[in-house]
Amino acid sequence: MQIIPYDGGTSIVDRNDKPELQCNNCNKPWWYDDFDSIFIQCPHCQGELRRVTPEEPFRHRLSDVIGIPSPPTQNCAQCILC
Repeated sequence: MQIIPYDGGTSIVDRNDKPELQCNNCNKPWWYDDFDSIFIQCPHCQGELRRVTPEEPFRHRLSDVIGIPSPPTQNCAQCILC
């Protein structure tokens, strides 16, 4: 189980792998095996999903991870979630 803070909330998931997808609208994390179709959208807000890559890492609330203030959306390659 892991707790994943993201800009807009926190997800508690029963898995240990990193998120593969993130919603461009609500920022919730998702994995490909959450979906049955190749045509996917965020089940929470119907937003567009993007693939999490080293070039476009997971956007989260950095303040929840290391305890310092951060802008609303932070791309951080050095935190424990990226």
